[in-house]
Amino acid sequence: MMRLSCISALRRFCILIVFITLLQKSEACAQQYKKELRYLKFYLGIVPTKDDGKLPVRTNNNIRYIHSAKDLNCDFDKPCSWDNVPSDEHLDTSDFYMFEKEDKKVFPVQIQPGHEPPQGTHMLMAGNTTQTSESAVLVSSPIACQITKGKLSFKYWLYNAAKIEVVVLKINPAHNRFQVLYRPKSDCTFFKAPGSDCVVEIEEMHEPFKIGIRAHQLHDASVGSFAMITGIRYDAQICRENEIPSLFGGFPLSSGEPSIKEIETAKDLHCKENIAACAWTPSYGTDDAVTLRSLWQSGSNLRYWDEFVPSSSGDNHPEGNFIFQYIDPMSTAPIGKLKSALIPCTGGYSSLKLKYWMTPNVQAKLCTVSQNNVSLSCVFLQEENSPGPVIVDIDRGDKNPFRFVIEVIKFDSSRASIFAIDDIDFTGRLCHEQAPKTTAAPLGIEALFELQSFPQVPVDSLPESLDCNFEVEHCTHWENSEDGFQSAFVPAKLPFSMPKDMRGNAAVAHFTEPGSYVILQSPVIACAENARITVYYFSSIGARVSICADDKCLKEHEQDDAADNTDEASFGHAGELSVNVTSTNNFQLRIVAESVSEDSDFAESFVIVKYIKSEGHVCRLKDKTELACEALFCDFRRGNLCKYTAALTSPDDTPFEHDRRAGLRATLSTTGHRRVVLRSPEFELSQPADLRFHITLSTFGATAYICPDEFVDNLVEDCELLLGPKIDQKKWEMIQVQLDPEIQHFAIVAYHDKYQQFGEADVAISDISLVNADGTPLCVKL
Repeated sequence: MMRLSCISALRRFCILIVFITLLQKSEACAQQYKKELRYLKFYLGIVPTKDDGKLPVRTNNNIRYIHSAKDLNCDFDKPCSWDNVPSDEHLDTSDFYMFEKEDKKVFPVQIQPGHEPPQGTHMLMAGNTTQTSESAVLVSSPIACQITKGKLSFKYWLYNAAKIEVVVLKINPAHNRFQVLYRPKSDCTFFKAPGSDCVVEIEEMHEPFKIGIRAHQLHDASVGSFAMITGIRYDAQICRENEIPSLFGGFPLSSGEPSIKEIETAKDLHCKENIAACAWTPSYGTDDAVTLRSLWQSGSNLRYWDEFVPSSSGDNHPEGNFIFQYIDPMSTAPIGKLKSALIPCTGGYSSLKLKYWMTPNVQAKLCTVSQNNVSLSCVFLQEENSPGPVIVDIDRGDKNPFRFVIEVIKFDSSRASIFAIDDIDFTGRLCHEQAPKTTAAPLGIEALFELQSFPQVPVDSLPESLDCNFEVEHCTHWENSEDGFQSAFVPAKLPFSMPKDMRGNAAVAHFTEPGSYVILQSPVIACAENARITVYYFSSIGARVSICADDKCLKEHEQDDAADNTDEASFGHAGELSVNVTSTNNFQLRIVAESVSEDSDFAESFVIVKYIKSEGHVCRLKDKTELACEALFCDFRRGNLCKYTAALTSPDDTPFEHDRRAGLRATLSTTGHRRVVLRSPEFELSQPADLRFHITLSTFGATAYICPDEFVDNLVEDCELLLGPKIDQKKWEMIQVQLDPEIQHFAIVAYHDKYQQFGEADVAISDISLVNADGTPLCVKL
């Protein structure tokens, strides 16, 4: 008799689901609504919270990125970072409502698989008995990006045909419809073991997104269906609101005072490689935190490029370094401009040429703007014309100062976008430059100065000083890129005047055409305090010299013909160029000689460097091996990766986790968790060296390799087996491997595809260092 009563009660309970629909009914249905709520209270012991079950939501929930993954944790007992959204009549046609467990009644067996919620539990419910309201989506606050794989879990109950899934959504709807980036794998079904939670893994995300919990198949017209959730937990390493997703090795361009406010020659606007030193700077007109995430940056690699600029053409991308603007979908226009240095005036025809790329639905414009920021003319940069190049011609000389301005004016608010430019080239003659003259016959500088390459002498050890005297030495501790400077002897008798102290042995940069440059680069210097480095030089007409500390450069003063060239036979300028340096970090000095588009009666130009002198406190010089030691040494037990990376590049990759005792630790198991990769930073060696590290594998069948590159394709053919597959017991192994002098990257890879036979495999790496062949430390203690 008791059993028949229970069955009867459960049948009556099936009718209860209509209450969800009744929450949305008019006042005329109030009596029926109260009746259904009494049934709900009687059978489930739950009642709607105040405001008829309306969700309590945090202020600015939808317009601010969350600061921490924990911001999405929610038990619905206080305002949360989750909310219903307006229906899009597609993914979402209904809403979730909030209820509270009022007593200790046990849920009927038709409601599975969640545990019995204790009294006072708050939960959300979605369900109906109509044909139109089929699904409801609960959406999180925006997440700027997810650096590692993340995990979302929550408690849930399903009744009848109802199902539940997790979706990763674009930041904003497009055309009033939610845009699904992808659906993570899940098995959150009715048939899971009683008390089970829904646990979903979310892949690494490189653009802003939202997480949606979607209840669907709620359209059973006879007895209805419903889903209930509570106890949401989110665990991941995310970008904070003021952080920018790491794209293309991006480094934000400085928006401070530009190094060049006004160009001296058209080539000053060229921008192809050394982006940080280009005469182009960003300008942002707002302090809004989200808009300031849409920064102009310099890029150096093309990883994830195809996610932003899809193309069927394999060469549709920049080469080398380039400039790009990452566009946050929550930004509001204007989002910042890229401005050139001021062009004082042009004395004839001039033109700007560049290439550009953009994410679909992005539009930009390139304008000439007066010194007072009045727009003079513009061209629009469209997706269909990318990559160009686009050429902006200025047909006649403009006697007024102006600059070029590049600005994104339209973008897709449903997803992250980019706008990239490369190969910026400005040609023309400025007002103060004379028209080209007929080129005179070459003077034969190469024969006159007896130019020859400096001898290739190995540098066994670096000197204690930066000082260099080319009169008596070759100064091999200064790196002579591509033999740009040559060994020379400046004779006493010349067909032109030359200061006496420039005669004799010297280093000479020789040019036969404008627009060329060569570099003399110092070793890496550990630090400096009130240091002064001086170059003694001579530059001919059509050439000039600069001295740079990292990306900050000081050029020689423009030559004054009236002051310097009192001798009619003189055609150059001798002088001293000094730079003051104070730095607590590693830095390098560069001496740059270049030929410029100056009016000259000479077909050749050159720069002579005679001496380099340092004063003040200059710290010791570091060779390549010591820099490699600094780059490669890491004790992972200190809680960071140092300069190593463990990015996921394959569907089988799993991330490392930090362990205070073991260092880096990972568990290898099934598909999606078979491989873990630790990639080294770039380095160079100037002497033989061994790599030493401590590693442990726990399970028979697991293997560990070292690969001579940061990218891993074929372990068996391209890499060296270090450990496994015969693992008798879990223990720490010290591995010492000789590094090839030519190697500049390596990767340590652990792999396990024998999970079905031998179970999970734990791998851990505690530390890495460089040592001599006998195991003694290669460098001073770091």
